[in-house]
Amino acid sequence: MKVQVVDLRSGREKIMTKRYAEILEKMGRVRIGTYQTRDMQAGRDSEVLISDSVREFAEENGIDPESVKGTGKDGRVLKSDIQEAIQAKKEV
Repeated sequence: MKVQVVDLRSGREKIMTKRYAEILEKMGRVRIGTYQTRDMQAGRDSEVLISDSVREFAEENGIDPESVKGTGKDGRVLKSDIQEAIQAKKEV
C-alpha cells in the first residue's frame, strides 16, 4: 500500500510505501497524510516499477519517473535510467 506524506525538510508531498513512510515518520522526517491504494495513486491504472530511493532521486532532479522507460526487470526504472533522463534534459 502507498501513502501520501509531507517531507518535513522540503515541505513537498511525496507518495511512498506505507512501511517506509512509517519508519521515516518515527525519525521525524515525514508526516503521513492520506492512505492510498495503487489504483488511486495519481489517477493511474498501473504503477511504474521503481524503488523509493530511485523515485526520490528522480524527484530531486526534476524528472517525472512516469515519463522514463525502465530498463530493469519487468520494466523497472533504475537509477541509471534516471541519470540518462537527467543528461537528456541537460542537452535540450
